[in-house]
Amino acid sequence: MVDRTCLLTPPTIWSHPTAQKVRSHGKRTEAWVDFINEACHVYRTADGDLSPAGIHRHYILQNLFFVENVTQVNMGCIYRHGKHGECRRNVPVTKNDNSTCKLRAAGFYHSKDHTVDKSKQCDKSEELSKSYSSNVMHEADIAECTKIELPSFSDFFQNHLQKSKPVIIKNAIRSWPAFTKWSNKLLRDLYGESRVHIKLSPSGDYEGVESAEIWEDFETFHIPDIVRSQLPYPDLVVVRPATLDIRFSEFLDLVENVSSGTIRNISAYLEYTSLSEYFEELVEDVQEMPFISGMLNLKHKNIWLSDGNTLGKLHFDPFDNFLCQISGQKEVILFSPHENTKLYEAHIPEALLGFNRNTSTFRRKSLLDSTSMVMSPVDILNPDFERFPEFAYVFPMNCTLGEGDVLYLPAFWWHEVQSRPSPTERRNLALNFWYEPFLTKEFPCAVCKLDVNPVYRHLL
Repeated sequence: MVDRTCLLTPPTIWSHPTAQKVRSHGKRTEAWVDFINEACHVYRTADGDLSPAGIHRHYILQNLFFVENVTQVNMGCIYRHGKHGECRRNVPVTKNDNSTCKLRAAGFYHSKDHTVDKSKQCDKSEELSKSYSSNVMHEADIAECTKIELPSFSDFFQNHLQKSKPVIIKNAIRSWPAFTKWSNKLLRDLYGESRVHIKLSPSGDYEGVESAEIWEDFETFHIPDIVRSQLPYPDLVVVRPATLDIRFSEFLDLVENVSSGTIRNISAYLEYTSLSEYFEELVEDVQEMPFISGMLNLKHKNIWLSDGNTLGKLHFDPFDNFLCQISGQKEVILFSPHENTKLYEAHIPEALLGFNRNTSTFRRKSLLDSTSMVMSPVDILNPDFERFPEFAYVFPMNCTLGEGDVLYLPAFWWHEVQSRPSPTERRNLALNFWYEPFLTKEFPCAVCKLDVNPVYRHLL
């Protein structure tokens, strides 16, 4: 099997055991079939047919959710679906002007199997860029998440988990003690003297991709040839935010001063911080979603707290995620994992921002000898279509979370998260549950498809 996580040649070459012939009859045959199915992650009967679980798996993989374009080309015009299914005339289409190019950029020319029709692809990256911002990223042109009330186990499994379909569960956590209890004052009283590991950014952007040339180490930094040859974007880096270990009360001071405008040109974020490890007394104030408890294997329970003006750049997580919004708002722009080739999934070198606490200044110095495997090199707010032309052919989806809402975000869905503060508390506070994913894939691998995680074969 190819090791996609490491770009260096492994020091040891593993030998494969020789297959052994086994004679078996009756119940022993069934036992061996079960053993082979489990060990080899296959779904067959003793006769070689698909087992019931295999049939269910096949059905799942044939019925995964795709984001549909919210506009359609019809009778020479673009129509948008209204709230009640009505359509309205928008932009007239002619064959010899830029409108056709804009349509292509907005992703209208797709085949039924969701691949791009290359014969109709636009050549001018400038037109792609103009049209993407005006047609695709405009709020009216983005599909929106389905919103539901608290579902049952079977409803969630059938309509969302097995389809890899994001959904917002409205007002799902308003009954949590955390929803009304977790004020800054309470957090300060309980944990003011505790030390926390925070992230810092000069602009509020977290882990974006930029040119390596603007980093001080660029001229002297050496990437081994065997690694460089496997990097599709050796000139780019994923910018990891600066880090700082401080008392929690100092962090809250920083959040409040940034929110009030007393401090500028800096953003502080306590992100993916273990609730049980750092805030043990608060664990009882939150609960897993009742319809999912016991179905999926919980891996992490994290708290996210900031001044609210933060942007988490485009990436995916290899976990099924339940993002629970306690204070403020999160606008989550999603792209499906079926679009990996258009989002340019790959290893990208990393760099770490430096921060001088005495002068409160940042420095682009340290390039790292590691790579990120989950970030897209595309800046969705200012895409470079000359370098990443396929990005013009993806359909985004907007999943905006208000206070009390929960977003089910399936593993490997690309997402960019714009946080906004609560107008009263001037902060953004969320909690998330990361689970072993029901549908998984190898990564980074732009052509690898989702498949049912063998851990959950008992659910088939």
